[in-house]
Amino acid sequence: MIPAEALFKVLEEKDLVPPEVLAELRAHVARSLKTAKPINAAMAARILVEQGYLSRLLAQRLMTQIEAEWAARNPRQKIEPLVLRPLEGTPVPDEENIGLADEPVDLLPLEEEPPRKTPAAPSPPPRAVPLESADTTSPAPSRDFEPPPSSPTEDLLSELLPPTSPTPATVPPVTTWTSPRRKTPWESPLILFGGGGILLLLFAGVVLLWSLNRRSGDDLLAEADADYHAGSYTQAIHKYTQFLDNFPRHPQAGPVKVRRGLAQIRQAVQTQESAAALSAIKEVLDQISPLPDFHAEADAELTAILPPLAENLARAALQKADPALVEKAQEALAYCRRFIPQDKRPVAKLDEIATTLELARRRISETEELAQTIGRLKELLAKGDLDQVYEVRRKFLQNYPQAKNNAELIRVMRRVAEAEKDRVKFVEPSPAPNPPNRPQVEQTAVFAFLKKGEAPLPEDRVVVVSDQSSAFALEARTGKLLWQRRIGESVGAAGSFQMPCIVEIDNHPAVALPDRINRCVACLELSTGNSLREIRLPEPPAECALATGHVGTILGSSRRIYLVDFQEEKILRELILPQKPAFLPVLTESPPRWYLVGEHSNLFVIDPDKGTCVDVWYLGHEPGQLCVPPVIVGEYLVLPMQKNGQTAQLRVLALSQKNAESPGSQADEASIQDIELPGKLLTPLQVQESRLSLITHGGHVQVYQLRARERQKPLALLAEGKSPGGLPRSDQWVAPWVVLTGESLFTADTSLAQFELQASAARLIPRWVACENTLAIAPPVIMDSTVFYAYRRPNRPGIFVTAVNSADGRSYWEVHLSDPGVSLAPSASLQSLVAVTWSGHVAGWNLGEKQFPQVVEALATTEMPTVPSPKVEPLTCSPVPGLWVMTYPGTTALLKIDARSDPPKQQLVRFARAVAGPLVPLANGCTVGLEDGSLVWLSCEQETPQPVAYLGPTVPGETTHYSGAVALKDQTLIAADSRGHLVKLRLEGNPPDHFRLERQQSHRVPFVSPLAQLDKLVVISDAENNLVFFDAETLQSTATIPLPGECIWGPVTGDNLVCFMTADGTFFWLNDANSVRKVPMGNRSPVGLPIRRGQSLLVATSSGELITIDLTTEKITDTARLETPLSAGGTLLGNELWLGTLEGCWLRVSLDSLRLSRTSDSASLSATP
Repeated sequence: MIPAEALFKVLEEKDLVPPEVLAELRAHVARSLKTAKPINAAMAARILVEQGYLSRLLAQRLMTQIEAEWAARNPRQKIEPLVLRPLEGTPVPDEENIGLADEPVDLLPLEEEPPRKTPAAPSPPPRAVPLESADTTSPAPSRDFEPPPSSPTEDLLSELLPPTSPTPATVPPVTTWTSPRRKTPWESPLILFGGGGILLLLFAGVVLLWSLNRRSGDDLLAEADADYHAGSYTQAIHKYTQFLDNFPRHPQAGPVKVRRGLAQIRQAVQTQESAAALSAIKEVLDQISPLPDFHAEADAELTAILPPLAENLARAALQKADPALVEKAQEALAYCRRFIPQDKRPVAKLDEIATTLELARRRISETEELAQTIGRLKELLAKGDLDQVYEVRRKFLQNYPQAKNNAELIRVMRRVAEAEKDRVKFVEPSPAPNPPNRPQVEQTAVFAFLKKGEAPLPEDRVVVVSDQSSAFALEARTGKLLWQRRIGESVGAAGSFQMPCIVEIDNHPAVALPDRINRCVACLELSTGNSLREIRLPEPPAECALATGHVGTILGSSRRIYLVDFQEEKILRELILPQKPAFLPVLTESPPRWYLVGEHSNLFVIDPDKGTCVDVWYLGHEPGQLCVPPVIVGEYLVLPMQKNGQTAQLRVLALSQKNAESPGSQADEASIQDIELPGKLLTPLQVQESRLSLITHGGHVQVYQLRARERQKPLALLAEGKSPGGLPRSDQWVAPWVVLTGESLFTADTSLAQFELQASAARLIPRWVACENTLAIAPPVIMDSTVFYAYRRPNRPGIFVTAVNSADGRSYWEVHLSDPGVSLAPSASLQSLVAVTWSGHVAGWNLGEKQFPQVVEALATTEMPTVPSPKVEPLTCSPVPGLWVMTYPGTTALLKIDARSDPPKQQLVRFARAVAGPLVPLANGCTVGLEDGSLVWLSCEQETPQPVAYLGPTVPGETTHYSGAVALKDQTLIAADSRGHLVKLRLEGNPPDHFRLERQQSHRVPFVSPLAQLDKLVVISDAENNLVFFDAETLQSTATIPLPGECIWGPVTGDNLVCFMTADGTFFWLNDANSVRKVPMGNRSPVGLPIRRGQSLLVATSSGELITIDLTTEKITDTARLETPLSAGGTLLGNELWLGTLEGCWLRVSLDSLRLSRTSDSASLSATP
């Protein structure tokens, strides 16, 4: 019997049962030792199984281990068999001669020890002689013999069976009674007891045999399971088979069949290739999947087996491009989805396998398509159809981008690149068209100082900045605007911004600007802006750059290259390339070479002196992949390539090696270094002697040093850092810039920062940050110790330029440019004008003293405190001549501008609520609507006006504001709110101190447009796209006209006409409810009030057009293009029209210069009362 402590030690070593459970069980075993039935190891194991701490299979494994260890420590003694020999001299009778006693014989049981000697009691003489026991002459058995220890299973069986009584040591003498008649020996009762004993022994043997066989089956199963979990699948399969053969009716026979199949699957996966293993798995699964115990035993195992197998097959199919493996992998994937339960299915892994299979199929088809494509390319090359070659290649790579680096495809494209040399030619330039006819326009530029000061620079220094649509020349010392010129919107590639090209013409410093409006390159005198040269081109220019001396290169909008002479004012030659160039050429002087990167595939090497193409290198780039212009550092050409949407790469080519080689060489032979960048590039690289600096979109700044001795990796990272500006908001866009000068580096993104380059530490140490929360529009310009920074401010119109001390970031001056005009008013004598900008700057000039063009400094520069967005137009009104009131929807301030005094006075009035509109003049003051649904009147004559408010009926939980208002006579006001209410109010009191409600009317549909007055009617549009007329006296509806769309502009009143425009591009006008007329205007949106000229209506549009509508024929008769977007409508002074532009200029247009342009007819709408 194995003590329970042996089991406890094993449990403690393996940490299978909690310590508190073992402690309690030990106490129970200790108490059982004092009883007649102590608990042994087998009984303790059974207790743990019944309590759920051990599984039956685990308990069997543990007891097997303990039995083996116990047997090793306590070997059993071998029992010698007892041989009984007959006594000498004792005759052995034959079987036939055995004599039986005539009388019954009393048999005494054998005793292990001789009975104690007791005095014999007298008894009558027996009738028969008792048979002598053989023990009387045989020696007693040895006391050293002990029965072998029983197994735990036998102990458990002995506990389940009833205990047997021990044989008594002594039997008292039996006095037999002799029947008077004679009995045979077979009539003895012992015969009955003996037979019963035999039956009992037979039954016990059967039970014992069944128990022994049962134990052997469990042990065999436990051994098989142990082999399976240990990875000995061959042994496990053998033992599972032996178990099923010997114990087919065992309760575990069903699960064992599944386990044997799983072992076969494991063995196949372990020993065979994936394809062969799949075949074996299919065969096994077909056998075991119908079994009832399949899912309980196989689900977890197949979840671990099948996905890796399918993944291996899919990867092999992708690597080898084998259709048979693709089919096998697809079959394995189907088995995963069939035999793995949905709740245990690794969806992400299976999707990844499916993706790999799709890639494998694409690779297989790619191989076939590649062969066909290469054959097609060779045919086209033989025919000389090179343009079609690129188209075939583009379509193929669009479907199979990974084939881009295929060696055979590259070889074919190299041959194509060699053939391209014959298609590069210098030709005589095409004649430039005549300049377009435009009205006579004179310009006045307005600027405003935000901070005045002086930078430590000479007076003749000029700095030129550009926002890609206009160029500005500033006096570098003071920041004064010298001149301004609109050059049109940029048509160059993203990130190809070039610094202004400074040239010398007639010994005067000049700047060459690509004028896209007039299709020329304008050479303007640097200090005055006077035009010195205008080189007209066949197309609008995109960029221009100085090549050598007076010669420059120009990139046209169609991507053609022009070689021009600025001094002689002519085009020298035109370069024809088989591909459109992405940027202007990069130049080298010795030998003279132009390196032109095509928009895709190739790099062209041009000899400008001979006018020939020296070489064509096949780069293999895609359209748009070359993100910014290439640069030359020493003897190396650096190509910035976008890798994906988030990162970029620098590809370094050795120019000296290529120049020494023969024509026909390829770029990949000279590509010696690839540098991975931490982000994408938006702005050009900066080169200072042997150093190259860059900044990524995320603000990562890097400086590279050229190492002449390192031929394999000539560019090494010298230092890097992080711009303090960071990324702008998602609704803003900014291009980061970097400039390196000496050991200082400047970055411009959302701030201006200066770094010190410490090469020893490989770091850029920040020194100062200025102009935070700004948006850079150009690279910083360095002049001596002054840095010029051009930027925009979030939610502010126009651009700003500041001069900063490079040592500490201290600002010298700051100026506001390109502030759009909003309103202009002449004086009573028409000799002076006063204008107001969107930011609240006030400018004035005397028309009689100055000639156009001219630059005007703002007289007052108080800015609005907050502007919601630069796209939100301000609200303005002029209740008194020379006095303006302006505000923005969404702000909490109103700006009063009194231009009648010298200088003009400005005053900010703040509200507790934000402005929602409208803003209308009323009784020497103005009325404005707020977001809380109130109307507030302010006097414009008082220094500290007291607001007079009216708050109409409100609905809890709803926001009500006024959409339109119109002022009548006698201080009366009609206003319409967003809930469809019309109110008529009168301002009363002296001075006015309250509103009196005169009338109120409700409309069933909310109002959505401004309110306009037409004689005795008021007109407004509602949410159902109806134009509704109301009587101004009674507020009763008089007519309704359905509109073709939403009203997007107006209604406005001017010269006894009401005009408005709908979303379908139709312009309407009317002078009463029964004569509504219209004319189509497309997507051109009016700006300002239309001006009536007899039977014509002059309308200015935001895109910069002047449209004349004939009111009689209902047609557009005149269209004049100003080529500049407008911000303020026309103000008519005599025969001249004044218009405000988004660039901060005021234009004076002579109406006599407008030219006619006939367009489509118009139609009218009828009103329904």
